[in-house]
Amino acid sequence: MAKDFEGLYNPSTDSYWLNSAPWQEPSKSALPASSDVVIIGAGMSGLSTAYWLRKYDPKLNVVVIDARGISSGATGRNGGICLPGLNDSYQDTIDDFGYESAKKLLEFDHLTVDKMKQFVEEHCDTDKGVFDPEMTFLEEGGLILWSTIEQRDNGIKDAKAFIASGLGDDVRELSKDDVKRITGSDAFYGGLQVKTAAVLWAAKFVFCLARSVQDWCKLFTFCPAEEVTKTGDLFTVHTKLGKIKAKKVVYATNAWTKTILPQFSGRVTAVRNQVLQFRAPENVKWNYCMSSNDGYEYMSQRPNGDIVLGGMRNIVDGAELNQPDDSTLNETIGKALREFLPKHFPGFKDTELKIEKEWSGIMGFNMYDRLPFIGPLGDVPGRHDGEYACFAFTGHGMPRTFMAGNAIATMITGQPLPSWLPRECLPNHERRKGLWTKNRL
Repeated sequence: MAKDFEGLYNPSTDSYWLNSAPWQEPSKSALPASSDVVIIGAGMSGLSTAYWLRKYDPKLNVVVIDARGISSGATGRNGGICLPGLNDSYQDTIDDFGYESAKKLLEFDHLTVDKMKQFVEEHCDTDKGVFDPEMTFLEEGGLILWSTIEQRDNGIKDAKAFIASGLGDDVRELSKDDVKRITGSDAFYGGLQVKTAAVLWAAKFVFCLARSVQDWCKLFTFCPAEEVTKTGDLFTVHTKLGKIKAKKVVYATNAWTKTILPQFSGRVTAVRNQVLQFRAPENVKWNYCMSSNDGYEYMSQRPNGDIVLGGMRNIVDGAELNQPDDSTLNETIGKALREFLPKHFPGFKDTELKIEKEWSGIMGFNMYDRLPFIGPLGDVPGRHDGEYACFAFTGHGMPRTFMAGNAIATMITGQPLPSWLPRECLPNHERRKGLWTKNRL
């Protein structure tokens, strides 16, 4: 039985996004003996899968379990930004995967954001309570700012690639003066502006997903899965609260995938990021979100004026790789985060930031090709038909997980594979065959 659960049960640092959050107490009811589908993980991926399963086959019996509370992992500990894009530069993605695949990955992100907007309009409250994600699209969109001349030169290549792909309406190049006009800062060498970008209280989006399915499926919190075995046509999910048999199993386990799927040890890596929140000075009003320095710094302002700033893991040895513990903070990173705004933005010069919350969160990184695993696991050594992956979003889950869950639901219910799903995300894609070679990673 898998025992490698480091970090998973630790008391976690106090995330801004989990204030007054529902479903953070252990479930009191007993596990059922069996279910058609068991989903392991009650974050964005897992509950999106449940939501779409209900739409496609409401007769299914579905159980969702999580080792902690609902949305207590990466979804509840992020930076509050929903920005369609790529993990790597667009030109690099074209070089790695080809033009058509790179464009399809971008289209997948935009489709997901569109569908999220539709879900919010249909299923979420607007009272700023626990079921109001406050998904707010920003007038100036998302800014990807260049901190070095090298980043600028690479970014200009990206801008040209976007235009050549017919995506120039959504992405445009910003000069140094453009960035200063929008942000007031002359610390950057320019950047890219992505028109479609939103700030989002992602945990509340997940709570809305949970609310939409709670009368249909069974939700179990503080019910960690320890092992999944198969006998005949049925799987047995062994949990801390008992066993449950299932016809199909979905792993929405992201950073902690190796605790339940040892085949992904060394292939899906836990990476810790650190985030803080504070109330902005009265004169600071942003209508954009931003990332800089190749994504190692990112920031947004909430509709209520709060600023959320995260990143800086690149300044410490190891860059927080293989670090699954969100119960602690890194002092060096915390200091750098506090110094970032006064150094880069005039509105914060000589201002002492009054930090209200600071937390860490664990991302699941696929270090092989930086794409998520979405789809059947039957071709993975030691796994079986009827098991499905929905993990390793590599710090880019917000504009992908909702429709990744849709893709898993279509597979489980026997529908054709969606044309919009990038095939490179399938675990058995031709490009990934080398992933299962011994010592490949």
